[in-house]
Amino acid sequence: MYKIFKNAIPEDKMLACQKYIENQSKYYQFEEASDKLGKYQIKRIFNDDLLKSSAIKELFFYEPLIKKIKDEIGDFTIINYFSGMINSFGTVIHRDGQSLGYKYDSKVKSKKIFKVMFYFDVQNKTTSKCLDVNFFDFELKNFFFSKKIYMKVNYYYENYFRKKIMRSLNINLGDVIIMDNNTWHSASFIESRNDLMDLNFKCRKILLNFEVVNDQNIVHEHSQHVRNTYAKNKDGKYVNVNTNLIDQKYYEVLRKNNISIFNI
Repeated sequence: MYKIFKNAIPEDKMLACQKYIENQSKYYQFEEASDKLGKYQIKRIFNDDLLKSSAIKELFFYEPLIKKIKDEIGDFTIINYFSGMINSFGTVIHRDGQSLGYKYDSKVKSKKIFKVMFYFDVQNKTTSKCLDVNFFDFELKNFFFSKKIYMKVNYYYENYFRKKIMRSLNINLGDVIIMDNNTWHSASFIESRNDLMDLNFKCRKILLNFEVVNDQNIVHEHSQHVRNTYAKNKDGKYVNVNTNLIDQKYYEVLRKNNISIFNI
């Protein structure tokens, strides 16, 4: 499942965030990544680097967006780990739920975990081809008595059909994407990515995101998974997650809307 919330964030709030990331980008570390098309470079932005910015907190905790998410998936819990990436142009097609494993229970849990995504195309203030997702947004239902049979059939459906047919999402500045962890996706490829390496590195594309869970029974488990899987730098060390960086006024916004936040 994925959906675009059109014009969810005012343009001035988006541009304030973009300016902050561009100004700070020189302080972030390079990481080299690769796919079948070759190597490219990214810069990751970890939790505290984002939440030190009032402009970014205004984005993440923008009340009209919180209400849109709630209308779509019901009451939810925010996992208190926020992250970002500069120049995410990798073409590896994957589901975030793959990191939970390939059992039936993992697939069910993945439908209850959602990523909220904000994209910025630094060169284009209007539209951006930033993310490719599965064209067929329909998951195979379990009509079988055996979970093993269902998972076997589902494997072929997912990997030889749903994963093979992708589409690029066109979004405007201020649109927000939400997708569950069963959504196949990859970054949209640009041919000039090889020209954005080393001394030529420029901030061309920005992704900011966080995760929400709409099932209280798996919040603690997933928060531990996030900490052990994502909240580490390239040396494998845990990054700082300072829970004091979220102002009380944002907690009030969440509380007013019956939304909770869980620390990793």
